[in-house]
Amino acid sequence: MHDILWKIMQVDQYTITVVLCLVAIVFCLIRVMLDSFTLAVIFTPILLFGGLAANYLFRVFYVSSIADKDTEVVIASAVGILAAMVLMLVALWMSILMSDHRSRRRKPKPLMADAGTPAPADRADPAE
Repeated sequence: MHDILWKIMQVDQYTITVVLCLVAIVFCLIRVMLDSFTLAVIFTPILLFGGLAANYLFRVFYVSSIADKDTEVVIASAVGILAAMVLMLVALWMSILMSDHRSRRRKPKPLMADAGTPAPADRADPAE
């Protein structure tokens, strides 16, 4: 496991620059679209790791869409960041669904007694 992480982090300066630029663009898009600075900050390291991991996987599995190495880095980074973003949005959507399901199952306590039921003994009229 450490070997894989070490190889993912061993990239050249161009790859890091491309991944950081793409992550910065996605950070701004998330902040504007979701209107949440916190989610954008939480997503940033995962998107960065997704871009670097995609570059590593493209090299290991010899996925080549074009002969130019620089273009290959940009394509791999974009695919990795997009995949990481989709995974994070699916995870966020699932957590919202589970939270909604949990809150629907919980029955809130009534704030006032129904009109047909008598009031509790501690709130009875003292005039009676």
